[in-house]
Amino acid sequence: GERPGGFSVNPADWFSGGSDGRSWKFALTPDLPLDLTLNGGNGSVTADLTGLMLSALAIAGGNGAATVTLPGGDYEAKIDSGNGAVNVSLPTGVAARVTYNTGNGFVRVDDRFQRLSGDGDGGVFQTDGYDTAAERVLLVIDTGNGSVTVNEGGAR
Repeated sequence: GERPGGFSVNPADWFSGGSDGRSWKFALTPDLPLDLTLNGGNGSVTADLTGLMLSALAIAGGNGAATVTLPGGDYEAKIDSGNGAVNVSLPTGVAARVTYNTGNGFVRVDDRFQRLSGDGDGGVFQTDGYDTAAERVLLVIDTGNGSVTVNEGGAR
């Protein structure tokens, strides 16, 4: 089979002397499965990944805030909020499971999710039908000192 493409975005590597207010925009192809890494560093990241074919996703929030709109599909997304806040929007109707470790931060999910195990420090949330869904996203979350919010509302 075809190997997924890999793509890593770390805008902090492109600045000398820190962020100077410039913003970077990227367009990624929807025609290839991508193993994508987003690293916010000290800046903020807004990523609309709707329409992409993801084989895997990693988000490192760093010290800034990240807002990410996920596509449908069947893949795993690893999220480390670092010290910032990460807001994740899932497509309407796509099943999801959230496994989390909170560190000093917290994880908040919308009312589609039911807690399967755990407490405020770590555990598992899941939507109805996850085990048999054709489109399902596994979110593996480590909050560090930041927070992660998962909600529904993204387009498919």
